[in-house]
Amino acid sequence: MKYNKYCSVCHKMFITNLSCKKYCSTPCYIEHNRIVEYKKTRKRLSLKENKYCVCCGKKIDKFSSKRIFCSSECNTKFHNNNKPKTIKLKVKCKECGLEFIQKHKNNIFCCIKHSRINYYKNLPKKPIKTYNKVCIMCRTPFMCHRKNRNACSKKCADKWYRRQNKEKCYNTAKSWRKRNPEKMKLYNQTYCRKHPEYVKWHIQNHNRKWKQDPVRNVIQSLRKHNAGRCRVLKSKKLFRHDTLIGCDGKVFREYIESKFTEGMKWENYGKNGWVLDHIKRLADFDLSKPEEQLKAFNYKNLKPMWEEEHKKKTAEENKIWKRGKS
Repeated sequence: MKYNKYCSVCHKMFITNLSCKKYCSTPCYIEHNRIVEYKKTRKRLSLKENKYCVCCGKKIDKFSSKRIFCSSECNTKFHNNNKPKTIKLKVKCKECGLEFIQKHKNNIFCCIKHSRINYYKNLPKKPIKTYNKVCIMCRTPFMCHRKNRNACSKKCADKWYRRQNKEKCYNTAKSWRKRNPEKMKLYNQTYCRKHPEYVKWHIQNHNRKWKQDPVRNVIQSLRKHNAGRCRVLKSKKLFRHDTLIGCDGKVFREYIESKFTEGMKWENYGKNGWVLDHIKRLADFDLSKPEEQLKAFNYKNLKPMWEEEHKKKTAEENKIWKRGKS
């Protein structure tokens, strides 16, 4: 669609396809902008000539259409002199009833704390649901507000968690004991003082088990002996006792029973009886190396021997060792 229009600068008629077009050509558009700028500059100059400070009445050098003061000092002085006077009233606090000076009209409370208390008082209370449940651990009925709760107390919840995650709890406890040996020692001492009855029962139970199973006694004494020999020979035990022996309790029992001579029984182990002897002595091994430790403490390097014979053998070995050393 074509429109007949008149140019706003040269007032000539022209035909266009745009309804919003005002100028016939680009020179006319440029001329229009020049005229507008000229008018603006004239207006600024006229304002600059008649612009004076509101406070001191001096002429303003730095020109701006919004500027009223000649400097920042005049600005502060004017505002300080013409401040609106506020009337300070004493009002009673709605919450505590103490009198305080009101800072503004809506100030009803003396402090923020009292305003918050009043706010929470007037809040609409939601209805709380209650659930009837049975404890997983002790099987006692209880009421609670949470839907996912299954234990009646923290104690029962902890017990249930330990039962479900035995390995995890054992590993965490073990690592804590390694990191805090002093705390563990102190805890054991205090526990033994507070519970002497439990300590007595534990010793009696331990002795009863040893009497019922004599192999247990032999393995326990062997464990202590091996650890002691490692300390004497200035080395450290690098493996657990089961890995050092290289077999289970059943295999160990069968092996030593096969080596028994006349009169040897599990009941007469120890003093005035038989003892375990190393076929190849431990001094011949380099116990600082893990391979040598596994060979030295292996169950195949053991044999039962009467105590008197064992004493004679050790005495002869010590004489030979002293001669070689000298």
